[in-house]
Amino acid sequence: MLNSLNPNDWDIIALQEPYIDFNGVTRATPPWRVVYPSRHYISPQETRSIILVNKKLATNHWEALPLDSSDLMAIRLSGDFGHVHVFNVYNDCNHSRSLHCLEQYLLLPPP
Repeated sequence: MLNSLNPNDWDIIALQEPYIDFNGVTRATPPWRVVYPSRHYISPQETRSIILVNKKLATNHWEALPLDSSDLMAIRLSGDFGHVHVFNVYNDCNHSRSLHCLEQYLLLPPP
């Protein structure tokens, strides 16, 4: 699937249940930056939500948001338009921790 994603057509890709290899990372083709949830570095095998950002987007125009969940990934895009938040929520049917984490973030004052 990743090989068929044309970076001229897409700037942001939200993936769920990514393959995580023995090194604790997923695979992506060269045009993409893989953005992992904050908790990924604690337990990579629990990661179920990632975002791929096209390398054409300048890194000073976006940032990963620090969310305490392996099922919730978000980035903030910044520019002349202000800020836009992009969320990728893996909603596990056995619990609602990702939704609780999202709710807590949305209750915070804007940056």
